[in-house]
Amino acid sequence: MHKVLITVFKLGLMLMFLCTSASAQQNNFEKSIGQQSGVYNGRDFEFYHPSIEGSAFFQDATFFTNGTIHYDGFVYRNVPLMYDMHKDLVVSLFHDGFSKYSFISEKVSEFDMLGHHFVRIVQNSAGTSLNSGFYDQVYNGKLKILVKRSRELKEESSIQELKNVFRDHNKYYLKKDQQYYNVGSKKAFMKLFKERKSQLQRVLKDADIIFRKEPERALVLLATSYDNLSN
Repeated sequence: MHKVLITVFKLGLMLMFLCTSASAQQNNFEKSIGQQSGVYNGRDFEFYHPSIEGSAFFQDATFFTNGTIHYDGFVYRNVPLMYDMHKDLVVSLFHDGFSKYSFISEKVSEFDMLGHHFVRIVQNSAGTSLNSGFYDQVYNGKLKILVKRSRELKEESSIQELKNVFRDHNKYYLKKDQQYYNVGSKKAFMKLFKERKSQLQRVLKDADIIFRKEPERALVLLATSYDNLSN
């Protein structure tokens, strides 16, 4: 009987310890996310059906990577992020590590992930003609180069099957003197800088870059070169 009482007493102590430990962990968890709690605010999100070929996500990401997001007037760091280029949504995980949600786009001013800086542009704000959405700011000098990255979902057919596929559809823009210009071709870019045209063409030639094959790389080099020439 004495042994039974000792055993029951030990079990009671163990249960008290486990309950105290669990409570402490919960309190620590709540403290750890307290300052970040505002970031858990968005809409439920589900991944695409696996039968679709390709990926809707930036850099074909298959998992979340930590980044920084400016959301509803606050800056949140080390937040798990993915960017859905088809729906133009920034996606994250709830603190359970499983449930996914998308941020309310109108509350996101900018975010950083995978070495890229994205800014949200709102149409008709300060005369902006671009469509509202997230733009990858690949160059930020006197001139600014922005890429509107998107993935279109297309239905394609072959002799054997009908399938859904994500395809890239990017657009390139230059910001100069508070105005945005579509610079999807070398001609469109050079038209804006006629006084430097020959010098800028030489820059591309020396770097052995063909604009139509590498538009993003070409634009960053051209904008950097123009800024340097203008100093």
